[in-house]
Amino acid sequence: MYACFSSLHVHPFGGLPLGLAPGFFWAGLEFLLPNGRPRFFFSTPLSVAAAAFFGGAFFAGFAIPTGTKHILLSLLAVHTARPRHLPTHRIIAPSVPIAPLAPSPRPSLRPAQSLPDGMKKHQGPQPRQPGPRPSAHRPPQPAPSPSGTHVFEVSGKRVQHGHGSAADDKRLAKNLECQRDTTCPQPVTEDFIDLLISQQLTADAIQREGERAAAAASARHPLMQHQPAPSPAELEAVAERARTALRFAKIGVLSQRERHAFNLLQARLFARHHRRPLFWWKQPLVGVAASYLTETETERAYLEERAGLCFHFVEGAPASITSNIETGRGLVNGCDAELHSLTLAGDTTLDNCLANTVWNDQYGIWEVQIEPPLSVNAIPDVSDEARQTLLARGASLFDEELVVPVLVGKASATYAPTSSWAARVGVPKELRINKHQIDLAFAVTDYKVQGKTLDYFIVSLGKRGAGVYPKLKLVDLHVLVSRVRLGARLFVIGLNPDDVDHLRQLRPSEVLGIWEHGYNQITEMWEPELAAAYAAERVASRRAAEAKGRKRKRPAGA
Repeated sequence: MYACFSSLHVHPFGGLPLGLAPGFFWAGLEFLLPNGRPRFFFSTPLSVAAAAFFGGAFFAGFAIPTGTKHILLSLLAVHTARPRHLPTHRIIAPSVPIAPLAPSPRPSLRPAQSLPDGMKKHQGPQPRQPGPRPSAHRPPQPAPSPSGTHVFEVSGKRVQHGHGSAADDKRLAKNLECQRDTTCPQPVTEDFIDLLISQQLTADAIQREGERAAAAASARHPLMQHQPAPSPAELEAVAERARTALRFAKIGVLSQRERHAFNLLQARLFARHHRRPLFWWKQPLVGVAASYLTETETERAYLEERAGLCFHFVEGAPASITSNIETGRGLVNGCDAELHSLTLAGDTTLDNCLANTVWNDQYGIWEVQIEPPLSVNAIPDVSDEARQTLLARGASLFDEELVVPVLVGKASATYAPTSSWAARVGVPKELRINKHQIDLAFAVTDYKVQGKTLDYFIVSLGKRGAGVYPKLKLVDLHVLVSRVRLGARLFVIGLNPDDVDHLRQLRPSEVLGIWEHGYNQITEMWEPELAAAYAAERVASRRAAEAKGRKRKRPAGA
């Protein structure tokens, strides 16, 4: 045996072929691994060398001392011959060239029932179709239209088929539908004007509403015959609640000046009706604009602009939160609330309040001037889930009512003076005040009331003078008069029955008409060519009307 083994020593490279075989085997195996990365123990450089070493020992016997150096050098050369950062052995040329994917068309926003025949609705994940795998890269997006109409070109048209809040009143719903039709020759119909004139808010109208509510309560439903009939006292209570609800219903206006004036008037009437005092305080003026006013001018500003620069508080009055206090818990901008109480500042005492109490003989109420309180406490109109969350976060519970404190906002609010005195003296056009994040809501603007459905709603539709802004537009009228379900619950103030031409003259915006006529009735997609054609038609029609008017005005001898 020794002679057999020693015969290999005669040739220094006698064990090299057998020793290299395992090394080349494991090195070649690594080339076949995915991504050119080691997956098990024998694919590391040291392991390849060890495999070749012991493989040579197994096949070449004791010839290891002679061929060890050459084996290790050969294995290291094989292992480092290719760069590891570029696994070229995994790149396989496809038999069919792969072309870039075309941008997929944007989906239309049209309803499912308007899809063409044969197009199936989405039924969940679909099996992948055979073919080249889509590229993971995002396809190039089409460039926006230079005319700014790209948002219309990629969007479908959504048509309102219902009547919104007025679905329970066919007469009101029909008139509202005409106001939405841009092709209607007179959007505000004579029938709708007659409806508005008949719904003037007067003392008799308030009394009739109470009688109507009492009659509805006394009507006996066949399934309720076993219950006792309501007593006269109960019917009178029902009538009084209906009269009060109408008397202090929200008033729809167009400007902040009107809103402030109606809020102050209704707050005083609300205090007299419920025999409660009216608390008020001056909201501090801040900012650079306030520094331009002298002390005398500041006091005069509070007097002339009291409706907007001062806060008026009456227990139980309707209010609205003006900031996002707790977004996830319902305390957001526009949340309805009811004024509950005040948390006075530490230096305010009852004696100070009594010393600044004045009897307002015009309205028959006590008005108490105080320093700005620490918080205005209100009962918000939130969901039951939000109510439980607010209670867990420390809100108070008084007589089963959730009460939350509303503090002064971190950012100051803007106020634009509207009095003639401010214009004469030169008060800055915009002042800034520190105010609580809540305000009275006896009156609301068309912007604030949109999207709400009310039991009663009062709309101010009087003719606006030459210098009164903003002017009433058709979209404003539509938003205001569509807040109720029944035309009998819509009431009007300030409208002269003999002067309603400003309502007859209301027309939809031409831009809205161009946008609507730009939609293809077949594809239900917006096409700029159709919009441009309709716009040109409108321009030609207007020029023809102007030319006809000039021809009619020419003198007879011309």
